[in-house]
Amino acid sequence: MTVLVTGSRGRVASTLLGLLDAAGVKARAASKNPADLSPPPGTDTVRCDLTDPDTFDTALAGVESVFLYAEASHGEAFADRARAAGVEHVVLLSSSSVLAPDAADHAEAFLPRP
Repeated sequence: MTVLVTGSRGRVASTLLGLLDAAGVKARAASKNPADLSPPPGTDTVRCDLTDPDTFDTALAGVESVFLYAEASHGEAFADRARAAGVEHVVLLSSSSVLAPDAADHAEAFLPRP
């Protein structure tokens, strides 16, 4: 199993990368600027700019699970590409932005489709 960890420069994602590494789970660290990443040794890095759908397919290749940093601008496109790539699980890191008046308008992108 390979887990794509988006937003890998952040505290939560970088901590998750360390935990996955310690558990022997293969992870791919993703960021808009992968050269800025410091993942555990042997962890692959990839460019995945959540504001640029052109970067999604390469990042998702061979991935079964995704830890997704909350970026709603192209959430539906990311979810569609993840489904097409065969991703089985997505964990969405959320925040107080779910309290925004239009939050419900973006949730459907991450719900399973029949």
